[in-house]
Amino acid sequence: MSLIKYVYSVAIILSLFPIASVNSESLLSKKIISFAPKELPITKVRDLQGHEVALQTLKDQPTIIHFWATWCPSCRNELSSFQSFCASSKNIRGVLISEDFKPEMIAPFLTENKITLTSYHDLKGQFMAAMKIRGLPTTVFLNKAGKEIGRLEGPIDWNDGGIKDFLEKLSA
Repeated sequence: MSLIKYVYSVAIILSLFPIASVNSESLLSKKIISFAPKELPITKVRDLQGHEVALQTLKDQPTIIHFWATWCPSCRNELSSFQSFCASSKNIRGVLISEDFKPEMIAPFLTENKITLTSYHDLKGQFMAAMKIRGLPTTVFLNKAGKEIGRLEGPIDWNDGGIKDFLEKLSA
């Protein structure tokens, strides 16, 4: 089994298990994996018009990269609250990276669900593999310098105050 098929299989399995709501303290202590800042891998994704984009350009403000897919129930369920969270968070940029097999499914899904965040497609799962993403959804946190400083695997309650507290530290 190729790495890409393995990653997608794991993502499908993980997406079937919704996370229980937890308080801010336990969310931060049990879910967010933090580490020293590290560079993003040099791998390109495509915007929804098919143009290649290097995500190393995401600098000057903290950024949340959210890996998702239209076939992932947990991913679909949290997109609207993720968008609302990003809209209410000053100085934090939200970016979606779809891991769908068919790029032509992404734009109609986003339009139908009124999702307007900047969206990219990782056609062959190369960026996901280079980032060592183990399943969907996964959220990666970048500092102002565009370096990864943490990630959270699995669904997120975007209304949880712990997420906002963690991200406010990025903006400081």
